Amino acid sequence: MVTRSGKAYEIWWAAVETRKSSRRYREDLELFLSWMGWEYEELFAKYLEARRSADPRDLAQITGRMVAFYRKMRAEGKSPGYAKNFIKPISSFFNENGFTLEFSKSQRKEMTGHTIHEKDLFSKDELRALIAATTHPRNRAIVHLLKDTGMAVSDAADLNVGDVKRALDNGDRFYQIEYTRNKTGVSGIPCLGPEALGSLRDWMRWRVNKGISSATSDPLFTEIKGEKTGGRMNGDLVGDVIGYMADKAGLSDKNLSAHGLRVYHASQLESAGVNTNVIYRMEARLIPNSGRVYSKGEVLSSYIKAYEALAVHGTKVVEVQDSRVADLEAKLERLARVVEAMEEEKKNN
Repeated sequence: MVTRSGKAYEIWWAAVETRKSSRRYREDLELFLSWMGWEYEELFAKYLEARRSADPRDLAQITGRMVAFYRKMRAEGKSPGYAKNFIKPISSFFNENGFTLEFSKSQRKEMTGHTIHEKDLFSKDELRALIAATTHPRNRAIVHLLKDTGMAVSDAADLNVGDVKRALDNGDRFYQIEYTRNKTGVSGIPCLGPEALGSLRDWMRWRVNKGISSATSDPLFTEIKGEKTGGRMNGDLVGDVIGYMADKAGLSDKNLSAHGLRVYHASQLESAGVNTNVIYRMEARLIPNSGRVYSKGEVLSSYIKAYEALAVHGTKVVEVQDSRVADLEAKLERLARVVEAMEEEKKNN
């Protein structure tokens, strides 16, 4: 429960209390604050701190959280207009306290409702229905890999068995793979979670039982002709498979697409608090020159912490790999101490 107290809250509420929409304004703002784990005064203090910072990215992080909340609402199936209504009371909170929120051009464009289409809005219930609609392990593996990694469909189709072999041999522990995106030439380091790993193992066992080659140079996803596999699947065929599964699941009226799994990956992770540039590193998107490039360890650590937001079968991450998180955090802490010591030595010299 968000505490309704503090000078910033009182100034804002005095200005909006007489409006017809005042109660809805307060409810929407408090839903955002609860999601962030903040109080009114904490939000205002963080904004002031970001304004005083010499790094413009600090201020962008504040508006970035609001955009992430907008994405969360959209991912839950809310319309663009409905989702944007949650931004209005947050903006008014700062306006009435003498400040104006400045969203970047890309942020404003995203919140116009034209960048996320209805066909891209997979909910968790729809994903469960999609997976339940097929009995073939290959199709389940495709869905889990796309939503766990956020890879573009054509790039996933280009994977070979060797690209995931070490991950599959690593138990149920989270794992990173590396690839270069066809469309942009940008390198990505997507992460494989327990659901993708489990379904990929089922698919590989099916291949072995059918006597089908699973050498490292063989394509990961192949066409299936009867009981035999054909050649490598291309991106269009992967998209057709997702469309066929959606029809079988009774979701044809939703117009859901394979690309929606990439959108689901990004929106769920952002809603769970993962930094946008971390997601860009996973999905092989171009990071702006002003953005920080995160290391592999930082990316994997963030992914593990947020994985429950991606999981559709109630996976408990703490049961899967809590020790891995601790190891990564310890390494990052040691690295931070080394950097701090080097900077201190530099000052002294």
